[in-house]
Amino acid sequence: IFWDNQSKDSSADISKSYDDDRIKYFLAPEHTRLGQARDEAISYVQGKYIAFLDVDDLWVDSKLKSQVETLESKNYGLLYSNAEIIFEDGRTNLYSKNKKERFVLKEYKDLGTNYDICISSVIVKSDVIANLGKLFDHELQVSEETELFLRIAAFNTVSYESRVYARYRMYKSSISWNKSEAFVSDIEHIINVHRKMNLPVDSLQGITNSAHWVSSLKKWMDGET
Repeated sequence: IFWDNQSKDSSADISKSYDDDRIKYFLAPEHTRLGQARDEAISYVQGKYIAFLDVDDLWVDSKLKSQVETLESKNYGLLYSNAEIIFEDGRTNLYSKNKKERFVLKEYKDLGTNYDICISSVIVKSDVIANLGKLFDHELQVSEETELFLRIAAFNTVSYESRVYARYRMYKSSISWNKSEAFVSDIEHIINVHRKMNLPVDSLQGITNSAHWVSSLKKWMDGET
């Protein structure tokens, strides 16, 4: 499913240049926040699994094959891997600092305490998404996937593997970077919503700290004291 959220670059032309009828192109009637755009795209899904790939990110060739094989043999609701961050100057770094080759997260607090999911590394079972009832929270500006994956972890087993299956490009001009203060308001919203669901939001302190750190770093880089 290629969901074009009213893009202004050549993404649509590139997608249409592939002579492959498996690619289903849809143009959004209007530009929306990411959460709503992802919801719209998911509404067209007919497959057993859902994976996400934003247009500026990359998948390793073996990603889908390997992850589908794992989900076919294990009772995981969501599987994610490490990812490589590619900076504008060509430097690279690992998205997750976890040294373990594999581990399983069986509770919400397990993921909340050490959240390290890059959305492009994720694969999730379609019925897990369907059983949630509500998909992405449209109130969120930059953290819609964080809220969804935490909610999935509250009711399903989540597994991590250290192999790099995705590459995530980081730009100073990106929406999330230029809305860095939204990380703070987003996590406050997530905590309020999840507290009403009786989820252990005290475990989200690490995510809260990271949100404030990103917001402060952006302000410092912009010359604010």
